[in-house]
Amino acid sequence: MNNDPKIQIIHLGGLGEIGRNMMLIGFEEEYLIIDCGISFPPSDLLGVDLGIPDMTFIDKISNKIKGILITHGHEDHIGGLPFLLNHTNAPIFSSKLTHGLISVKLKEFGAISKTNLNIIQPFKNINISKFSVQFFNVCHSIPDAMGITINTPLGMIVHTGDFKIDHAPTDGKLIDFQALGSLFSSGVLALCSDSTYAELKGFTPSESQVTQTLYDEIRESNGRVIISTFASQIYRIQQIIDACKITDKKVSIVGRKMSTNIKMALKLGYLQDSKNCITDINSLLKLPDKKCVLITTGSQGEPTSVMTQIANQIHPRIIVKNGDKFIFSSSPIPGNDLQVVKNIDKLFKQGADVIYNKIAKVHVRGHGSQEDLKLMIGIAKPKYFIPVHGEQRHLIAHSKLAQQMGISKENSFVMQNGDILEIDSVKASIVDKVPAENLYFDGKTIRNVKSHLISDRKDLSRNGIIYIHISSLTNNRSQKSFTLNSHGLFEHVTDTEILENTKNYVQTLLANSTSKDINLEDIKSRIITEVKSFVSKNTGKKPVVIVEIQH
Repeated sequence: MNNDPKIQIIHLGGLGEIGRNMMLIGFEEEYLIIDCGISFPPSDLLGVDLGIPDMTFIDKISNKIKGILITHGHEDHIGGLPFLLNHTNAPIFSSKLTHGLISVKLKEFGAISKTNLNIIQPFKNINISKFSVQFFNVCHSIPDAMGITINTPLGMIVHTGDFKIDHAPTDGKLIDFQALGSLFSSGVLALCSDSTYAELKGFTPSESQVTQTLYDEIRESNGRVIISTFASQIYRIQQIIDACKITDKKVSIVGRKMSTNIKMALKLGYLQDSKNCITDINSLLKLPDKKCVLITTGSQGEPTSVMTQIANQIHPRIIVKNGDKFIFSSSPIPGNDLQVVKNIDKLFKQGADVIYNKIAKVHVRGHGSQEDLKLMIGIAKPKYFIPVHGEQRHLIAHSKLAQQMGISKENSFVMQNGDILEIDSVKASIVDKVPAENLYFDGKTIRNVKSHLISDRKDLSRNGIIYIHISSLTNNRSQKSFTLNSHGLFEHVTDTEILENTKNYVQTLLANSTSKDINLEDIKSRIITEVKSFVSKNTGKKPVVIVEIQH
C-alpha cells in the first residue's frame, strides 16, 4: 500500500483570505502550479504595496515544477508571477487574453525575456511531463477565463477557476455544459471550486444587466462622467465604449496600467472601438463636458490611483466641478471598503454626483452564488471536494453546500494555506504542512507580516517619534547640550508647555549622569525609558524615542 501512487494538493495562498491564489498539484515528485496572485494588504500594514505567496516550498521543489497553469488575467491570479519566476523557470500556460495581460505584467517587472509563455486552446489536450491537462471556458468578469482539468493515474482533478453561470454574457460565450459533461464523464476524483460568494443564495446576475444601467447613466448626464473599474475589467470597458458610441460621446483612459491593458486588448481583438470613441485626455478636456467620459483606476480606493487623487484634490488634470458624475463600477474587495467609502464621501462634498452599486446596478459579481456552485458540483460529481478562493466562512459555506449535494463530510476538505492533502487509491487526508506565511512586498523588499519594520511603522503612526541629539556629554554637567525634535506627537501651539517640560526633563536626566561611571549605551537606554514614561504620563502616548550621542 505504501507504494501506491499519491496525489498532493497544496495551497500557498487563497484559503481563508481574498486574493493571493496559488495552488500546487503534485504527483510522483513532479508538480504543476495553478495561478499565482497577489492580495491587497490590510489598511494597518502601513507602506506595504501588496501581499504575495510564500515561496519557501517552491525553492525546495523548484526543479520539480513542470508547468504553471493560469486560469485568467485578474491580479489575484497573475500578480505574483514576477515573484514566482525568481524561483522557477517553468513554462506558463494560459488563454490568449491572459497571455497578453501576463506579458504586460512581466514587462513591467523586466521579467518577460526569461519566461516561456504558451497560449492554450480550450478542450485541447496538453501533455506536461506526467500530467495530461485541458482548459475549459467559464464565465467570469473577464474574457478568456478558464477552468482546468488535470488527469492522473488516480483520476481527474478539476479546478474551476473563478466562475459563474451567465446565461447572457456580454460576449455571447456561454459555458458549454455538454462539452463539460463529456470531459467529466470518466469521473472526477477531486473538485476544487470557487467559494467567493458561497454564502449567497440563488444565481449570480448576468454581466449584461450592467449594460443598460451604464448606458442610461452616460446618456442622461449633461456633465462629465468619470467611471472607475478594475484595470483588467475588459467587459466593463467594452460596455462603456459601446455606450459612448451610441450617445456620440468620447472616452479617455486615465491611469498607466489601465491604458496599457486597453491597448493590448484592442490589439488582440478583445476590445472593439469601431467609431474611434477613445481619445487622449488632452483632446477630451477641450470638448464640452456633456461629451466627456473618462475611465480611471481606483475602484478599490488604492492610495496612488487616479480616483483617489481626484477625491483628494491632488490630480494634476481632473478637478471636480458641478455636474460631474462619478460611477464606481465595482464592489470593494473585503478590507478596501472604508477607503472606497471615504473617496465617495469626498467626491460628494466637492459637489459631484456619485453612483455606486448600492443605489444603481453598475456592477454585478463575477463569482457564482449557491445555485451556480451547486450546478458545477452536479456536473462534476466529484469523489472529493475542496472549496477554494475565499475567507473561512466562504469555504465552510461551500463545503456545507457540497454536502447537501451528496458529498460526504469526510470527503469535503476545508483546508488552510500550507496544508498537504494527500489522495491515494483508497482515501484522502491532510498529512502535513508546508510554509505558507503572509508575505508582503514593501518597495523592493519582501517582508513577513511579523517584521519589526511593520510594527515600528504602526508605533510611529499611533504614537509619534521623539529624536534627541546630545552634542556634548562631558563630566562638566553645565556643558551638556542637546536638541529635541518630535513628529506626530506635539502640536507646536497647544502642546508647547508639555514639549518644554519634556526638554527640561531630559536636561535633568543628563545632569544626573556622567560619562565616567555610566557607559553611553546605558545612558541612551535610560533616557529612552524615562522619556517614554514621562511623555506617556503627560500625553497618554508612548512615542518611539531615538537618542544619538555625539562623542
